[in-house]
Amino acid sequence: MPPKVSVLLLLLVSGSLQAQSLRNSQEIINLYDEAVAAKLNDPSKSIRLLDSIEVLGPSHEYVLKTYLLHAEILIAEKELSAAKTYFQKAEELIHSKKLNAYVGELLFIKGSLYKEYHHDSAYFYFDVALHQFRLLNDSLHMAQCLIRLSNLQMEKGNYLTAMGYLTQVDELIPKRNLRQRINLFINQSHMFTSVGLDTRAVGVCKKSMLLIEQLPNSERDAGLLPAFGNICDGYLNLNQPDSALLYVHKAIQILDSIPAQSPFWITMATIQTQLGKPSIALTYLDQYRVTPEFKFNYLLKLAGYLDAYQQLGDVVRANKIASQIIAFNPVVPSKLGMLKVYSTMESAFKQLGNQPMAHSYLEKHFAIYREIFNQKQVAALLDKDFEVTLQQSRKQAELEANFLKASIAFQQQQKWGLIIGSVLLLIIISLLWIRYRYLKRFNKLLNKMVDERTHELSMKNEQLSEYAFINAHKLRAPLARILGLQQIYRMKDSELSTEALMDLLAQESQGLDAIVHSITEAIEEKRIFNRHDL
Repeated sequence: MPPKVSVLLLLLVSGSLQAQSLRNSQEIINLYDEAVAAKLNDPSKSIRLLDSIEVLGPSHEYVLKTYLLHAEILIAEKELSAAKTYFQKAEELIHSKKLNAYVGELLFIKGSLYKEYHHDSAYFYFDVALHQFRLLNDSLHMAQCLIRLSNLQMEKGNYLTAMGYLTQVDELIPKRNLRQRINLFINQSHMFTSVGLDTRAVGVCKKSMLLIEQLPNSERDAGLLPAFGNICDGYLNLNQPDSALLYVHKAIQILDSIPAQSPFWITMATIQTQLGKPSIALTYLDQYRVTPEFKFNYLLKLAGYLDAYQQLGDVVRANKIASQIIAFNPVVPSKLGMLKVYSTMESAFKQLGNQPMAHSYLEKHFAIYREIFNQKQVAALLDKDFEVTLQQSRKQAELEANFLKASIAFQQQQKWGLIIGSVLLLIIISLLWIRYRYLKRFNKLLNKMVDERTHELSMKNEQLSEYAFINAHKLRAPLARILGLQQIYRMKDSELSTEALMDLLAQESQGLDAIVHSITEAIEEKRIFNRHDL
């Protein structure tokens, strides 16, 4: 094969490979974005999309991203063993390919993994991840770390520390980032509900509702359900199930449907139970899909069934559910979770008529309750909240004052600008008027000069015409006669005598001299002359 043909084929193959690579890269980006969007509503679809990315041969960076997202989804699904496998793959890839920019995200995932069974380790990894994101000045991930740290503190009952973290989040998240601010309000309202400040919690939830209404339809997903769940829980704690039901309708209207794995079904069931409609509550509980791996949520579902059957007076089913609760008896890492476990266990033993055990769980319940809901912490929390609110009000007042000063200064600048502009406009108008007068005068003078020059040229033209006539007739006639007399003089047979010819020559010469003298005189005197002057 000729060399030129080989080179041409090589270039064609190279171009084709590059085009295919670009198409694959764009497809990988699209699949990854779709997987991120589906992770809440349809995690199984998200995992399928991530698996399909690996077939396309992505870059090391996107391989790492798929590992991290895999781990995040599997942690949410409580598949911790599989999540740990993907975490280890991500860790090895970061170290081998020096992808140090993703160390913070890796630590964040590790904290999420440990959160399921060891809170102290989770706290450590979230804190280290926070430090890593601070070095990168990544405010979005910093806010996520602070929210996780606040959640861990709330589960331990350290609400004041939790509020300190959330205050930092408030300072990090810009007002325009609606989704992150909604997430902040969700955590703030959860904290207030946890300490019994339900009115305050409802107030914070209403802020999140206003932001949800501003979100575009593309961003309205199951991740917003905790906001609706919190406001419903707040109204339920205030014995206002009708108000809670309004927000259930609003959630369905905004989100179209509720995912089967969402705990919001428990909230909807609790509302129906409080409204005296246990049959509807049971249908909601049946639609909630949760497995025993989700210990706390599974317990809540059983507690919901127990409340509904008790209200219906179905002793047989109520006893069966109570037995299941006692057999299940989960241990959850948070104090708030154990508070609910103990109260549910008390209700189960009471249903079965075992008063001593019911009383022992009641004592356990109140021991944790006194530890968490002590007046000193609630008072400090209120003071802290008031202090934060006051600082925010001061900031707002300072901003408004600065804005007012800037507005006044701007108005003054506009005023002086108007004055200066008016003066400049007058000067420009004056200069234009002067220029106009000057041009008018100049044009008049120019016209006069043109007229004079035209008249002068006309006169000269007329003078030239007269000179041509004089030359052709006045000067030429005597000259012609002189020339004629000269010819006669030369003729031998002329009848005229020499004396007569000389007289005639003298006469004609004097006439010619008179004409030349008149012309010379007129030229010296710069006088206009014509044929009649000769």
